[in-house]
Amino acid sequence: MKIKAAEEVGMLHKHITLPIEASVDEIVNIVTKLNSDCNVSGIIVQLPLGDHIGPDGERTVTEAISPEKDVDGYAWSCPIAGRTHVISW
Repeated sequence: MKIKAAEEVGMLHKHITLPIEASVDEIVNIVTKLNSDCNVSGIIVQLPLGDHIGPDGERTVTEAISPEKDVDGYAWSCPIAGRTHVISW
């Protein structure tokens, strides 16, 4: 649904799919790389992350998103337009 919405408004996007058993550290590593990529202006992490990752792990992942790139507003950021990466399982 988010990908379809991005396409409908002409946003470039990349869907990153991870194995269901991906750890919090692995996910945070990807988020950190996206934070550092100047070609990425927004990041969405699809929750829930899996049965093996509890609320504390989800919080760790969402708090890893740079406020400037936080499309869902987990941080205090504003809405972002541009290139969005969607991470899901």
